[in-house]
Amino acid sequence: MKKMMLVAAACAMVVAPSMILAEESVTSVNVVGYYTVEIPADGLALITPVLEGMEGGTLEDLISDQLPVGSEVALWDRQSKGYVFGGRTRSGWNITNVVLRGDALWVQPAPGTGPQTITFMGEVPAAFNNASTTVVANIEGIDAVGYGYPVDVVWTNTALAQEVPVGSELIIWDVDAQDYVFFGRTRSGWNTPADFEIKAGQGFWISSSALVDWEEVVPYDL
Repeated sequence: MKKMMLVAAACAMVVAPSMILAEESVTSVNVVGYYTVEIPADGLALITPVLEGMEGGTLEDLISDQLPVGSEVALWDRQSKGYVFGGRTRSGWNITNVVLRGDALWVQPAPGTGPQTITFMGEVPAAFNNASTTVVANIEGIDAVGYGYPVDVVWTNTALAQEVPVGSELIIWDVDAQDYVFFGRTRSGWNTPADFEIKAGQGFWISSSALVDWEEVVPYDL
């Protein structure tokens, strides 16, 4: 968890999950989806929920017993600009905070337990469950956030990329190289590669000198 403390000032680790929408709906209006997060042995992941929880949004609801006892989490709080820490004990998760779509959450499996896979399930956010727009509020300074819908999105197509001022930074963890990648916004635009994508469920850090309430419109029709 020490790595998590260091990252608050400058950078973030991410694991790009895969997202697969369920082919059938549970009811005539609700569409269920799932996505998985792969975390390497003794590694960290920074993720964001991208589905509406069917039972809630606490760690007990989102992850339950999918990670071994001794695993740790750190939820980034944009209000306090700091972490809320928790862990999995024999009696369950000792953190009760609700994690919303667009919130960023570190996950660190218990040391020595090998690679871990977490599957997240829930309703696909859309107009029918009052998610035609998603607002990630109070972004300022350096904040960990995520795109709130279960699709990959070209970074420069997001409202956040367009709203933060010149001089802002996007900080991504390259899971293959195990190193940080920094991108910036200049007067001529973002220096990201062409069609650079934020993956579904991927958390990231944004550094902005202006206060931004990031609002995205649902990018699909159901």
